Amino acid sequence: MIVNFLTNVWSQGALVGQSPVEAFSVAMGLGETMTANDILDGYMRITVKVAIIRPAEFIVITFQQQMQGA
Repeated sequence: MIVNFLTNVWSQGALVGQSPVEAFSVAMGLGETMTANDILDGYMRITVKVAIIRPAEFIVITFQQQMQGA
């Protein structure tokens, strides 16, 4: 969902880059943003990097959610 949303934002010209790969990246999963303990504890972590037009730098956003019942 995040990749689809950011691809639409990029196609509207809100992100810098010749392609979506240059404009943003989304990381999630074991060994990338989560440890085995995070998964056992019910945590999901997603890291998003976007290259916005102003200030023309990458911004890193990390989302964390604890799954219900964990």
